[in-house]
Amino acid sequence: MRTLTPPSVRRIGLALVVALSGAGCDAELMSPEFERVTAERAAQDFVDRHREEWRVNVLGSDPPAILEQTSMCGPTGGSGVNVLLLSGRDARISLYLGCGVTRGASADELAAALRFVVIEALPHGIASPGWRFQVLTPSSSFSEGATLRVAGGRLTVDVDTPLFAIFGYSERPSCEAPQDGFATNECVLQRPFDVPLHLTFSVPYPRP
Repeated sequence: MRTLTPPSVRRIGLALVVALSGAGCDAELMSPEFERVTAERAAQDFVDRHREEWRVNVLGSDPPAILEQTSMCGPTGGSGVNVLLLSGRDARISLYLGCGVTRGASADELAAALRFVVIEALPHGIASPGWRFQVLTPSSSFSEGATLRVAGGRLTVDVDTPLFAIFGYSERPSCEAPQDGFATNECVLQRPFDVPLHLTFSVPYPRP
């Protein structure tokens, strides 16, 4: 004799199978391997969209901040530096200037005092769950290709410099680098990005 399963029991069993299948898919989608593949695709898509060059315009709403003044700067100058930080949405660059430069210095004074520029962050828009990205220059600091101008109450920094790579790193706790070492290969990725950067970074610049 065949035993019939009531419709209500069949519905519960089907719902349980669907739920378990969905849980398995979610676990697979959240795996480190899947996250890395997704991150690699996001980085490569960005590279593919900027094969010839990358042009970036940043219009900040806050005046530059004096980040620090090294102890080697005295009342009459010195060999230290003043660091002027320019900030915009998802973007930051630091200007390392010689001693004695004040916040309201002219464009000529700023240009004469400029030692080097450091690009802290750029608004690349690359996004992938569980990963962060940076656009890297060949050198962490540089001076060639950077010009400064002051007009209309704003300080504008124009930067023309080569780029080097897209660097990504996983935010998983297991990927936190030890103090005496580096993150494993599974936790980082890099894509070549050897194109020119044309950056225009403008912020308010009140002068006395």
